[in-house]
Amino acid sequence: MKNLAICAALAFLAACGPKPEAEEPAPAPPPDTSPPPKPQIDVPPPSSYGWLKTANIIPGRPDEEASIEAMLGDFYTGLPNFMTVLAMATKDRSAGLRDNPPYLSDIWKEYLSAVGRSEDDPPTALDEFDLGMCKYAIFLAWKTENPHSGVDNYDDAITTVQYEQ
Repeated sequence: MKNLAICAALAFLAACGPKPEAEEPAPAPPPDTSPPPKPQIDVPPPSSYGWLKTANIIPGRPDEEASIEAMLGDFYTGLPNFMTVLAMATKDRSAGLRDNPPYLSDIWKEYLSAVGRSEDDPPTALDEFDLGMCKYAIFLAWKTENPHSGVDNYDDAITTVQYEQ
């Protein structure tokens, strides 16, 4: 009986001893608050804007060319649809700019400023663009490159040119 009491006491002590800690569940990953990825929307390749040369518009300064080309390939920058509006102001009217050419990057910045938008929140849908403001932006960028010109409006800054079809 003594052995039975000792075994019972040892079993009791073992049961009362330190218990292994229960495993804590791993913390759940934080909820994904990033916006869902935007769907890919096809745009014309940058090579389709060869008409800019005839319009006497330079795509960008040497240090901007890569970023302008990237923007032309991304619908969400707004620039691909802006090019459609820019073509309405130049190519579709057989119009080109006189004298020193402006930069497309400057025209785009002037347009965004004129309509109260930014590169972080550009217009992207074609119906969000304003042809009159586009012409104004073209003129402002042209005037930057031709500061001594007496021309004070878009219509006097353009000339008739022949575009290849």
